[in-house]
Amino acid sequence: MKLRRLLPLLSALLLPALLFGGGGPPISSGDEEESSEPAEESVGSPERKSSGADGLTPAERIYNQGWALMQEAEWQEAEARFVLALGLDERFPQAHSNLAYVLRMQGEENFAKALEHYNRALELDPELGIALEYRGELFVQMGEPAKAEADLAKLRELDPDLAAELEAVLEGEGAWPDRYEKATGEPVDG
Repeated sequence: MKLRRLLPLLSALLLPALLFGGGGPPISSGDEEESSEPAEESVGSPERKSSGADGLTPAERIYNQGWALMQEAEWQEAEARFVLALGLDERFPQAHSNLAYVLRMQGEENFAKALEHYNRALELDPELGIALEYRGELFVQMGEPAKAEADLAKLRELDPDLAAELEAVLEGEGAWPDRYEKATGEPVDG
């Protein structure tokens, strides 16, 4: 299967972007050893209550399953997990952001729904840089570069590295067209 051969490449392309924050790696309980990386202040709803020995909420555990599936480019399966996580905790910005991403990777017919989820993620966490950067990429894909430029202006203040990624996409040098074509098998128009 062609997609199986592309998984290492897709993982290499996706992993660095996901490590920048919001749409990032699996959620942890916070009970692990101290790290030099900044910890996420809160995940999910403010009334976060863990219900397991791992210290994670049910929504966080399901989100982590979705994240792992996303790393394997299993878009539909990841989508199902993110939807389920949001059913348990609708105020989970990372789940909205990653749901938007996997929708985007499944094709143009999902762009409107992806935009709704990027918007909701940013409503819940306006400093979720990865959602802002990927929403900007989506605007480029949708032929709305002025909206992408507006996201770029916000992103320059929030996260210069992610801003550079979006700027490259706006200049036609970014990775999204190649990543999208390889993930979906569909050519990118214009």
